[in-house]
Amino acid sequence: MIGLPAKVVALHPYDPAWPRLFQEEAARLQAAIGRYVLDIQHVGSTSIPGLAAKPIIDLAVAVANFEEAAVCIEPMERLGYEYRGENGLPRRHLFVKGTPRTHHVHINEIHSADWQQQIAFRDYLRARPDLTGEYARIKQQLARQFPTDRRAYTEQKSGFIFNVLRKAIPGLVPQPGDPLRVRMFRSNAECYRWWETTVEAVDDDSLVTFSPPGNLIHETQGEWRTQGAIRAHYWFARPYVLLEIYGPDGALGGLYVHVSSPALVKNAELYVTDHELDVVKQPGGPAQIVDEVEFIAAAATYGYSAEFQAFCRQIARDALTLVDHWQPSGWRQL
Repeated sequence: MIGLPAKVVALHPYDPAWPRLFQEEAARLQAAIGRYVLDIQHVGSTSIPGLAAKPIIDLAVAVANFEEAAVCIEPMERLGYEYRGENGLPRRHLFVKGTPRTHHVHINEIHSADWQQQIAFRDYLRARPDLTGEYARIKQQLARQFPTDRRAYTEQKSGFIFNVLRKAIPGLVPQPGDPLRVRMFRSNAECYRWWETTVEAVDDDSLVTFSPPGNLIHETQGEWRTQGAIRAHYWFARPYVLLEIYGPDGALGGLYVHVSSPALVKNAELYVTDHELDVVKQPGGPAQIVDEVEFIAAAATYGYSAEFQAFCRQIARDALTLVDHWQPSGWRQL
């Protein structure tokens, strides 16, 4: 009824037993950690009637405080769960259970964007069978495209999820002039770089930021400041980021495309996972794919599947055309 081997993407038809299996596991959690939690909800695809899903029960657990919720780790481990830390989502405790995998538990602060978004997405699709059907078609296509790569499968459906959340949660997306923190992750869920910037433009498909010269960049090994200005274009359903780099004099210094996950927005933060394959175009020169060595190393380190490697390389080839036809906006400070 439930259970999926590691590194397998397989969708099962909706099973009416899934709500009961959630209730049974929620009762176990309540007995083990109930004194520390505020709510337990069934989330994810198995919580949406009629939707095909990976046969893994997702449980969202609300707590008052992330740090204090560390007290849940030991009793969860006694229930057979493995603790995965934040696993790419700041201030989330992730637990997984079963071989093959049967349950995921996400412990979030009740006031957090993650808690709000999980519930809002579920409730919106429960009320919209037409969108449930569209989501099922997207999931099935991605399962065929990435049959052995859950990371790629999850990343590439994020655009649909985000568009639903924009309808379900008014004001989700920052507006022009708003401050925004950008976090760049590696494929092991490590945040390796972050900075503050300002939203310049936003529409249904994308968000654009502008950072002036001297912007402070934080990295795990230290800090540095940019010499010129950077305009960054992020898309909610496209697997890349495009940067316009300007020198201190305002002249265009180059275009860069990072093959990445689509952008995710939570509160006043934007998250992107960098897959370490890039395209560069210098003024007057041809666009070219770079960082092949880094990409090969990342594929080996993070276990990119063959189909995901091929996908990333195709995105890079498509980006050659993108940058060749790109019309930079020029340096206009906010």
